[in-house]
Amino acid sequence: MIVPLLMKDHKNTIRLFLTEVMQNHHFDRFDDYVSQDLFQHDASLGKTREDWKTYSQDHQVTYDFVFKTLGQGNYVVTYSQVFIDAVAYAYFDIFRLANGQIVEHYTNKEVVPDRL
Repeated sequence: MIVPLLMKDHKNTIRLFLTEVMQNHHFDRFDDYVSQDLFQHDASLGKTREDWKTYSQDHQVTYDFVFKTLGQGNYVVTYSQVFIDAVAYAYFDIFRLANGQIVEHYTNKEVVPDRL
């Protein structure tokens, strides 16, 4: 079946992107995963691929742990713990992929409260 293989490939692409780039900070690989024609829906990350990369470096964005990765068709959703400027967030990403690259990106995040 082609669709499950494609979905598996998309999920694997996102896992590699989050591990290599967003966790291990190999930003020289960013352009391998993110399309020049990226449509970014999170205004805080900017509008372009370059904006997203610069924001991630300037704010020390680090994906500490990816809890879940789900995929359907060209979409992949991840739930992670992400540190931005040393603040922990529960972080959801929605990625749309085409031709093996991220072409669209949505996020939703919430600060992880301190433990009592």
